[in-house]
Amino acid sequence: MFIIFAVVLFLAAILFSSLRVSVAAVYGETDANVVVKAAFWFMSFTVYKSGEEKPEKEKEEVPPKKEGEQFSMENVEGIFHTFMETFKKLKKRLIIRRFTLKVMLGMTDAANTGIMTGAAWATLYNMIGLLGRHFTLKEYEVEARPSFNKERFDVFFEGVFSIRVIFIFGILASAAKMLGKTQKAESINI
Repeated sequence: MFIIFAVVLFLAAILFSSLRVSVAAVYGETDANVVVKAAFWFMSFTVYKSGEEKPEKEKEEVPPKKEGEQFSMENVEGIFHTFMETFKKLKKRLIIRRFTLKVMLGMTDAANTGIMTGAAWATLYNMIGLLGRHFTLKEYEVEARPSFNKERFDVFFEGVFSIRVIFIFGILASAAKMLGKTQKAESINI
């Protein structure tokens, strides 16, 4: 009995723990890097790192379309509906722990640099407002700095996102269910 209780307690601890995903991106005139890391409990691993060479896969031939299979507006509407329903569930559950976006831009003319910096500030703070309205936003830092001495466009982004494992399973299950309904409706229409 104790072993069953311990296993159930362990599974509950796994399901209600958070999965953290960290994204860091740098874009400048000398480099462009993206690193995606995931952390779960005490384990941390790199999911994606730009610049790493992957072995090339052989290109597979695309099978020809079956007769009667075509692109239709109902297909697009079904996929869009699935995406929006999944997004509604995700926005309640995703927590943005840290959001950092720094932009440095410069144009050939100082007046243009000032105008572009003002536009960047307006865009960045509107984006923070949208993120704060749709997700739980814990900490953020945005910055747009002008560079009057040379023409440049540099971006630094860092984001730490977390979501509970049980919510991931729930969102995947509801998305699969909605896609199944969409495909079922497609087969009826054909």
